[in-house]
Amino acid sequence: MMMPLLNRPLHLRLCAGGRSVLPSRLTRFDTGAAFWVGVGLFFVHLVVANAVAEQASLAGDPVKTVQADVDAQSTVAYLLMHQRENGAFGPLGHQHTDLAWNYPAVHALILLGEQIPRPEDCFRNGQDALYKRPGSHNTNFAWDIYQRAQLAVCLNHRGEEGLNLADEWTLQYQDREGRYYFRIPDNLIKKRVAPFCDIPTLAYWVEAIVTSGGQIRNPEMALEFLSARQLPNGAFVDAYRPEDVIENDAHIVATAQAVFVIRSLSQELRRRNECVAWLQSCQDETGGFRWHPHRKSPSNKPDVWYTWAAVRALAYRDAKPSDVNACLHWLNSLQNPDGGFGDRPGWNSRLYSTYYAVHALDILNSDAGGARSAITRKRAVAIQKVVPEGKYQIYQASLKIPPGGPEMVEAARKLRLNFLGVKDNSPNTPAVPVSVPLGYIREKGYPMDVVSIPEQYGHQLKWVGGHPANHVANFFRPLGDSPEVKDFLSRIDEAGRRGLPWQEYAEQVIHPVIQRGSLFYPELDYEMMNAYIVYDDGLEEGFGYNAVIGGLGWPIWDWIRMFPYRERWVGKLPIIVDADAHGEIAKWLEPLDRQRVLYLARSYELPHFLQACREGRTVCVIRGGENKEEIAFYGDPAVVEYVKNHQNDWQWW
Repeated sequence: MMMPLLNRPLHLRLCAGGRSVLPSRLTRFDTGAAFWVGVGLFFVHLVVANAVAEQASLAGDPVKTVQADVDAQSTVAYLLMHQRENGAFGPLGHQHTDLAWNYPAVHALILLGEQIPRPEDCFRNGQDALYKRPGSHNTNFAWDIYQRAQLAVCLNHRGEEGLNLADEWTLQYQDREGRYYFRIPDNLIKKRVAPFCDIPTLAYWVEAIVTSGGQIRNPEMALEFLSARQLPNGAFVDAYRPEDVIENDAHIVATAQAVFVIRSLSQELRRRNECVAWLQSCQDETGGFRWHPHRKSPSNKPDVWYTWAAVRALAYRDAKPSDVNACLHWLNSLQNPDGGFGDRPGWNSRLYSTYYAVHALDILNSDAGGARSAITRKRAVAIQKVVPEGKYQIYQASLKIPPGGPEMVEAARKLRLNFLGVKDNSPNTPAVPVSVPLGYIREKGYPMDVVSIPEQYGHQLKWVGGHPANHVANFFRPLGDSPEVKDFLSRIDEAGRRGLPWQEYAEQVIHPVIQRGSLFYPELDYEMMNAYIVYDDGLEEGFGYNAVIGGLGWPIWDWIRMFPYRERWVGKLPIIVDADAHGEIAKWLEPLDRQRVLYLARSYELPHFLQACREGRTVCVIRGGENKEEIAFYGDPAVVEYVKNHQNDWQWW
């Protein structure tokens, strides 16, 4: 059933009083228009499918075409198939029903006019978050607090998010100072103090409190913070300091979140017309929105999150995209044969990208049936990989394992590891040159290879906006000690320690290392807005990071669940395991037994491992849960299916 408009929570409609913010002539579909939109999208999907097929054919492997007629009901079916026996929603192929998957599914279904099956069970069993488990480094994240408030409102439990957000709160700025996490301690929450360090954390707090019926005691703090980060052109920069506010670092999400804060506080937006014009300028010829109108960056491409942020922010200012029909068309092009929506055309569906698309469509078509009528009926086409039987063997890898000689090699061999990335500078561990285990492996004739991958603790950089960062560099060191190798490593180390801005760091440090044959990844990406930039810059042979940590060698283990936005790059970048050794092999057996990277290749050596990473034939396997009973697989769906069907060939436990 369609929830009556006036009974739907205000934040679900994003229009005061439920009134339309878009003229009907720009948003209403008649039968003929819907037909031509459907035809156009069919060709969009064919173009995307051909691009995917070309990429998959690099390995000489076959592909298969999947197509289906899809519409709004297909989206409903896609969302509902994520509901678990406990009533909450979780990602397909996984056992958990964490909040970061439950909330977007619930919100999207409500926007489509659906009643949530077993809503009380859904609310009670869909609030888990892995970072709250024992052994985690953190206890509270602002984005999680935001989701808790939103879920409570969606399921008619406003103010029951467990944090007393309906009370009066005081905003408090805290300098993150480049720390590993921005910590939100429980003692501040008990005092009704909302600490923030940047525009995203400020926006999450303010929207969570206001949505829950609470009040902000000192709104002037938010306004002063934002005012110092607005450009003359109306855009906002998520800047560390006011002196870091430069036009090239303006961001569509930071700008949208600033609008959300100001709207939630019932304040007036400075430079309103300029801000609206800047947001509109981020729309490109496809109809989707980039994060910046003209920044030269591989990551600066239309994305469903950017489009959702822009559409929502514009609606708050009684405005709309410059080309509404193109935006509707582009959003529809994200729908896949399974009924869900991807982050970009041709990308796999996931719950959050589906929610973003549905919500944006609902706003754009608010006066003509909302999201349900905005999702056109069309033929969706997808090209999927096929892993041929018998072509590859399944090998196993782990990175940043403890250093050592024969004893380390034998322990790794018992764990069925083939490719070892050794953390030479593991704390509290005797230094052992990588030549020692490599020589032993060759002497024994073991099907194993080993490289050096010390953690580059001295590397520092500044993310977009000037935010200082560390724990940003892990890569394979070239073998040998020739003058050329020594000179190369010296230049990389010197540049890495200078605290360069992101783009300069990527060009001077990351790109040269990758060109020599290596993965290059950070331990921490700091924040979702930043992660989209630094990983997307590594797609399509760009200059950014070319791998994402899925498993880390510390309790909680699963860093996709720890930072759910990393799910976005599953199947796009290799999801790797970083054992992060802090001791000798005997001390680090538990992490090594918990997680692994499987790679499908013709042989086990470094070149074959890297080729498997480039061609999408890797799967991160994590044994979570107290008794290692929760098995998670992260990789291209076809490759995941293949390794599951051949589990007897690789299972190490």
